[in-house]
Amino acid sequence: LTRGFVHDLEKQHDKMNKVISTAEDIASSLSLFDLASAEETISTASLPPPLYDAFNKILENLHLYRPYLPDALFPSTTFTTTDLHDVAAPGLASKNVTVVFTDIQGSTATWEACPGGMK
Repeated sequence: LTRGFVHDLEKQHDKMNKVISTAEDIASSLSLFDLASAEETISTASLPPPLYDAFNKILENLHLYRPYLPDALFPSTTFTTTDLHDVAAPGLASKNVTVVFTDIQGSTATWEACPGGMK
């Protein structure tokens, strides 16, 4: 292997590690419903276009679903994942449980093509 090839390979490796680290930061913010932090990281990061588009689609969906989600999902103060063990689980206001499902890409077309298999 030539030195130039090894150098280019090392640069690609470093670039991929940076993308992975950035994606972890974004996913962590999204898991905490910290949409502002995720949005800021996405807008300033140098992500591959498919990953950039995917994260923006997740953000768009979370913004759309936000009015339908209980306030207990959204922390009033910012905390890190290491602080999660200190957060008390919210009490249930009633015996009703609401489950939110997100759309699975292509599910409508699959449902229409194979309605019997979707039962």
